[in-house]
Amino acid sequence: MSTLLVRITLLVVCYHLPVESSYNYYNFYRHYAPSTVAFTVSKNTNQEFSETGNVEFDHVLTNVGQAFQSGKNEIKIPTTGLYFFGYFAPGEDAGKGNVDLVKNGEVMLSSMGVNGGKVAVLFVQRGDIITLQARKGSLLVSTEDSQKVAFTGYLIKRGSFDNKY
Repeated sequence: MSTLLVRITLLVVCYHLPVESSYNYYNFYRHYAPSTVAFTVSKNTNQEFSETGNVEFDHVLTNVGQAFQSGKNEIKIPTTGLYFFGYFAPGEDAGKGNVDLVKNGEVMLSSMGVNGGKVAVLFVQRGDIITLQARKGSLLVSTEDSQKVAFTGYLIKRGSFDNKY
């Protein structure tokens, strides 16, 4: 029985691998990197920041392509391409909702205030880290009624582009 299982497994693995002579890492990546990446996460509780840090999300609505890393509260890009990102981060008052969209430690966009939020289309590469960070002194408010901190993103088109900016 185990010999039959090994033969079937080898047949399935060999069937899925391309047999091109030019098969290399690029072709492997093209065939096996997720072609669909989409995530939406939210926060159901308030969070106060005594130091600048990542917003801690406690509810995952969608995580296609496994980009959202819940233990780190970050997005690890699985597929190079053009992505849409958007967030809504309501603060307690005008001075308490200071939030940044950060790519590999560099601030891409900032928002502040009671109804802070932004959207962006960014070129990102596989392995890039995207986070939503609140600045020191921020108090993000999430209520059960309607107002929740939310972060969403999806892959628009995979691949690299000549004009990245």
